[in-house]
Amino acid sequence: NFSDNMLRDAREPLLDGSLPDTGLAGQIGEIESYDDQENVGHGHKENGHGHKKEHSHSHGYVALLFLFGGLAIGSLVLAFLERTVPSLPYTCALFIVGMIIAFIHWVKPHSSVFHWPTWFVSVDQWEHIHPHMLFYTFLPALLFGEAMRMNIKTVCSSFAQIFLLACPGVILGAALMAAVGKYILPYGWDWSFAGIFGTILSATDPVAVVALFGTLGVSPRL
Repeated sequence: NFSDNMLRDAREPLLDGSLPDTGLAGQIGEIESYDDQENVGHGHKENGHGHKKEHSHSHGYVALLFLFGGLAIGSLVLAFLERTVPSLPYTCALFIVGMIIAFIHWVKPHSSVFHWPTWFVSVDQWEHIHPHMLFYTFLPALLFGEAMRMNIKTVCSSFAQIFLLACPGVILGAALMAAVGKYILPYGWDWSFAGIFGTILSATDPVAVVALFGTLGVSPRL
């Protein structure tokens, strides 16, 4: 091709016996070596991507184990609470069971009856789930289910309180938590980092709150 011809012409001696400009040959040689490295790297990337794709394709179904296993555990916990301890909130029981599962996953006892390598792999896959998939796939479905059961008349009558708590209340809570992170916590954060910290902690979890209210049977206005 054109670069090969230029490189051959640059390496051939001139008519007077002198060598050509080595800078041109060096530049062309650098370009050629860069192209070779790029091609090799591209091949490695393709191989690595192909290997990764094959790996994820061969083991991607393992993630379903934790999904359906979690649904089964939640159903068993709910049935157990309704029969034995109806006063215990369902969300609190799920939190306790989740801590136990997390502890077993952290310890990973190899010489115990709880040792299940496939389950551990499935939990690892869910630990590294992309946050956008969680926010845009699972959370909207949960919020939509609660919104469909919402009483519109109750919302309209309590709109002032809802707006006060959801807008100025959250902003005030974020500002106070940012001040705590800035002046009280010993981390030396600037205001931008402290503001992010306050924003994260000031927002409540609507799914957990609604589920807790549903199990406690509180007033629909809340």
